[in-house]
Amino acid sequence: MLPLLDDILNIHYIDYFPRGNKVTHHLLKIESVNNLGLEEIKKFIQDGFAYVRLPNDMHVKDELHALKNHALKFYNMPYAFKNSESTRLNPKKYKGYINRREDDKPIYHEQVFFRPDDPIRPFESQLNHLIEVDSVFWGRIAKPILHHIFQFVLKEAGFDKCTISELYNEATEKRFSSISFPYYPSPELQDKASHKYKYGLNPHKDQGIITVLWVNKPGLQVWLDDSLCNWIDVHPDENYVVVNIGNALRLILNDECKSSLHRVLFPTEERLSIAMFYDLSFDYNLRNLITNELCFDGSYERYLEDQFTKVYVEPVPEKDLIEERSRT
Repeated sequence: MLPLLDDILNIHYIDYFPRGNKVTHHLLKIESVNNLGLEEIKKFIQDGFAYVRLPNDMHVKDELHALKNHALKFYNMPYAFKNSESTRLNPKKYKGYINRREDDKPIYHEQVFFRPDDPIRPFESQLNHLIEVDSVFWGRIAKPILHHIFQFVLKEAGFDKCTISELYNEATEKRFSSISFPYYPSPELQDKASHKYKYGLNPHKDQGIITVLWVNKPGLQVWLDDSLCNWIDVHPDENYVVVNIGNALRLILNDECKSSLHRVLFPTEERLSIAMFYDLSFDYNLRNLITNELCFDGSYERYLEDQFTKVYVEPVPEKDLIEERSRT
């Protein structure tokens, strides 16, 4: 579907010109989630991806910079400390430290995961910052956007206002949230053998309902439009966050919204971002809200474990993910 005219819809876009292709694709840029127009909602649902301005009346940027500086100090600690038994990733709890390290080859991607209210020990001193960022990312960005999506998709499917409210509350009231700090060391600090890798993080889709990402260095790319057959760059701006739809939201809303395939290129400079992943509660019955059919044979906790393993333990080849994107 071709982008609609800006002057008709009064929507802000960022342009990107793919190599060898004169077609211009526009990335939606949302200035206020509280004043989303119908065409903006449709555009976001269509792409599964958008820039969203951080609230101006909050000190969240100060909190983000404080967390960034602390995370950089953590990643500069000795490997033995970062990968200690108490800090190492526990996939069952989605908590701990993980890295892309093969045998004795140098690290070229590191990451930590934990709940904002239950950090790993080296981040316990940052608890107030973590809770504040989670509060803003969820309450001022993710939750209002989800409300708009539920309202639009379920109303189109014929649900009444009361039922839509019940289904929305069921999906969002007992959310499971986790924060992550993807880190890519400066290339000159890595062995040249690391440079054979094409990606800092393989192409993947987020498993949850919605992700809010703060990034201030280039490298992130999104497979936004199958007709262009090309990856497009995300242009960092610390006044905005990147918001993308996850697979779980696509499943429960009957494929009426897209989850965005994305990757991170091998870094050309030191790079750290902050990602907040929002998931359904572990005991949520993962089902299609429109057809009432089960989407996964098991609890949401089992679904999350399965998807987490595919992304961070056994990544799916890029060509398979692109083929899946075309089917969905």
